[in-house]
Amino acid sequence: MIFGAGKVGRGFLAHLLDRADWTFHLVDAHPPTVDALRSAEGWSVVNLHTGAVDRLSAEAIHHASESAAVADAIRRSDLLLTSVGADQLTGWAAACRGMIMDRLESGAIDLVLCENHPAPAAAVAETLKAAPGEGGRFDRLGIVQAQVLRSCIEPTEQQMAASGPMTVQVQDHWTLPMDLDAAKRPDHLYDIAGFEPKRAFAVELMRKLYTYNAINAAVCYLGAHAGHHWLSDAASDGVIAQVAEGVGREASAALIAEHGFDPEEQREWCRRAISKYRDKAIRDPVERNARDPIRKLGRHDRILGPIHLCLEHDIAWPHLEDVLFAALHYRQDADDGAIELARQIDRGDVVGALRNLVPEVDERVLIRIGLRLSERRP
Repeated sequence: MIFGAGKVGRGFLAHLLDRADWTFHLVDAHPPTVDALRSAEGWSVVNLHTGAVDRLSAEAIHHASESAAVADAIRRSDLLLTSVGADQLTGWAAACRGMIMDRLESGAIDLVLCENHPAPAAAVAETLKAAPGEGGRFDRLGIVQAQVLRSCIEPTEQQMAASGPMTVQVQDHWTLPMDLDAAKRPDHLYDIAGFEPKRAFAVELMRKLYTYNAINAAVCYLGAHAGHHWLSDAASDGVIAQVAEGVGREASAALIAEHGFDPEEQREWCRRAISKYRDKAIRDPVERNARDPIRKLGRHDRILGPIHLCLEHDIAWPHLEDVLFAALHYRQDADDGAIELARQIDRGDVVGALRNLVPEVDERVLIRIGLRLSERRP
């Protein structure tokens, strides 16, 4: 079962399952998506680099409100996966809790969370936690975090005309690393080519968030201020590239100090991230990447997370400061998070808004932002 039939759900998770000859159901809460998938005989996945087109189809498509059908499919499933979005994750878990508990009556199952969220397993576990008398069943559930590194983007008009509106363009990337230590049925995970179960996965998640996502934040928030529409254009802007590369160096130095990563391996992570964001074949809008700035300003997320790690190890962070400042000043009328961020800043000041949004923020961060404002630096 794949919960979330968006671009990652049908353009990556479904793709890997299909190539491994697994049958799967898709579940989504967006009626137009469900209707479009039901009316089409499958959907196409287009490889951005090779041009190869794969045609996929689900065994069944469910709307999230069809509780009886969803519950029956969960009972018959060997694996559950989510790509519902960070903001929807706990709501999804609450809605599916009883169904998942019923499924656990028949044995262990893994729930693979493919979410852009700093701690999805903890959030889901808190929502699903066992009530009195359920402990035995709950212990059969593996809550497995995964790391999505494939870009999945909207199709071109030509592709939609040829293959339908649910077509997805995807990066030529085929691995989905995940937390082996949390799995209850690792045999199923190893059965799917592309699934990459790993030990000590929390550290790998931090590395991805503090390198890939931190560099992405530099590109999209500075790109928005510079007026770029496409992420690849922003990443190719010389001024923005300098900041993005500096963010990679600062975050990498902190990660190496904290976890002892190999410096050359860490530099390769940063090179891959920069290369990905500069790839003009991936037509990814700046606005999509910058969306929901309040969540991305979380204490353990892509900007303040590496900043605090730098503070712990006495590492300078001037480029991360640039990104933090740009994110605080991000404005987008179609983005509820950006609207709320602007409202909080307009009601007081930038420093006060950051303190209110992130109560656990280190006072040294607030001082730096205050000094920057007093110096009237951009």
